[in-house]
Amino acid sequence: MSLSERAPAYAGLSVAQADARRVAEMLRAGPSALPYIIEELEIGDSAVCAAGAARAAGQGVPASAVLVSVERWLFSDQVVDLDGRRVGLLAELFAAFGRVAVDADTRARLDEIAAMTMRPFDDATASVLRDVLEMHPQSCAGVSPCCALPIEAPARGRGCEEISDIDLQDATGQTIAFNEVFAAPVNVIAFFYTRCMNPQKCALTVQKMGALAMLVPDNVTCAAISYDPVFDTPALLARYARSRGLPAYNPLRLLRAPQGMGTLIEHFDLGVGYGETTVNRHRIEVFLIDARGQIIDSILRRSWSVEEAFALIEKHSR
Repeated sequence: MSLSERAPAYAGLSVAQADARRVAEMLRAGPSALPYIIEELEIGDSAVCAAGAARAAGQGVPASAVLVSVERWLFSDQVVDLDGRRVGLLAELFAAFGRVAVDADTRARLDEIAAMTMRPFDDATASVLRDVLEMHPQSCAGVSPCCALPIEAPARGRGCEEISDIDLQDATGQTIAFNEVFAAPVNVIAFFYTRCMNPQKCALTVQKMGALAMLVPDNVTCAAISYDPVFDTPALLARYARSRGLPAYNPLRLLRAPQGMGTLIEHFDLGVGYGETTVNRHRIEVFLIDARGQIIDSILRRSWSVEEAFALIEKHSR
């Protein structure tokens, strides 16, 4: 399956080309595409990928995920190329509600959107919404157990000895070995890059990691490593930290691996793909590792909260 960001099919593609490939794979992959569909709906910033995810949505996709995408695009509807046709993004999103279990809160919000006096979409799209509401005449009390979201199993660290001596460089230019940075019993690592254009991914991840770093005990290390070590120089990492509101006293370390990024990608099985000059797709990924570099837990391909990550740290610190 070519949904993984590291699949050879994405190598060297532009962002637009990678998005088109992603849509084609979501539409033909079947149930295995479920985590990727939900990811695009909840945190994606590509209109064509959102439309593709909506078209592919079915059993197992929570209505709340579709609604998140509706709210994101409600006042900026777009016409996109999907499966050889020009379609409206909001029309595709509204149609998806006809294939998922709609809970009471989602139904109530759809009623509000349908009742808007100044609708931010055309009559054809409004007709799709009306048809969906007729399919759900009463608010569902809840979601069927068959529609529960499968949780992606945490990746397992491979070849810990291979990453221990990788040199990492921080925003001050200091170089230190991986196993020295992450020598604590529990360490938290997120991945990001400064050129990321999706505010729901890297920028928000770094801000959350900064908040987490202020809460954890001194014996827990929090760091974010760049996917783009050539471009993300120490000076740029420092500017990025300041632009994301991280004061100098925040213990979060922004790092890059000038050599050895490929080894990190393999060890963590990172969900990242590269075009000719930079990243063309990536997922949200946060890992808890021990002092040996072994992965002990992870948050993958979805939104997360500081409280959730803190609870995982407490769980593995006992």
